[in-house]
Amino acid sequence: MEGYSQHQPSRPRLHAKEITLKWARLQFGNTEDTKTSNPGLLLAPRYTTSIVMIAMYGECVHPIRGNGSLSTLYEILENVTTTSIPDSFLELDLYGGFLKRIEAVHKPGINRADCFVSKYLKVREASTDETVSGGGVSPSGWIRDLLLIYVTGSAIEAGSDTTASSTMLFILFISWYLEVLRRVREEVDRVVGSDRLPTFEDKMQLPYVIACIKELLWRRPPTPVGVPHRLSEDAFYNDYFIPKDNLVFGNVWAIDMNPL
Repeated sequence: MEGYSQHQPSRPRLHAKEITLKWARLQFGNTEDTKTSNPGLLLAPRYTTSIVMIAMYGECVHPIRGNGSLSTLYEILENVTTTSIPDSFLELDLYGGFLKRIEAVHKPGINRADCFVSKYLKVREASTDETVSGGGVSPSGWIRDLLLIYVTGSAIEAGSDTTASSTMLFILFISWYLEVLRRVREEVDRVVGSDRLPTFEDKMQLPYVIACIKELLWRRPPTPVGVPHRLSEDAFYNDYFIPKDNLVFGNVWAIDMNPL
């Protein structure tokens, strides 16, 4: 995999412009999602999903309502237990088509989307003649196609729902604390004004807004019980013996609330 690190395809700053544009659409976009009985419940997911989709596949998300793949994704995320059903291959079903479209235009002389998958395919193609179909990794460490679908699909699932949940929770919290809302508005008006939307360049001048976001993530983390990990060997934690292959959940909420 020599040379791949030079490309750094997932640097967040590369997608700052797209994120800003999607934020503008979240605020002012006239889409099919706004025609539902609860449009706000779809605006945040569309925004957050678009960010990850642009980063991974270079494709923007159109309205979630009527979009079969994305509607299915959010139905599954609302009931996480569904993903544990045997033979449930969510990423392959939903995202395999995106990879095939990227591969279809991955030919010499064709402009490719500025995204993780396109850049990875380009560097992999130039660096190895190994068979890259199927799952797992190649002998030299290159991600094969099936695993690439799972890697990017996992990023979309994780990045979409967590940020959307935090966005909706922020709206809920700020509606209860009107004095905080007033101070947030004053800071944004002072720094940004009324003629444009905030950009990444404004971040250092918006300390109160950033503090509110951090407060939200502290009080209501999007993954309060963390991500389960399976032990690769027997372990001891304080006086507890935890056998190998057991699942361990890190209680993020309890850690955040620990006064020590």
